[in-house]
Amino acid sequence: NMAAAMIAAVPTLIVYILAGRYFVRGLMAGAVKG
Repeated sequence: NMAAAMIAAVPTLIVYILAGRYFVRGLMAGAVKG
């Protein structure tokens, strides 16, 4: 079922985007500090 797959994928996508932002921010902060 395509709709069920889409609904299941949305939370994963949100977590992935948030984690990606924090990861990039951490890398930038680390690069600036050291």
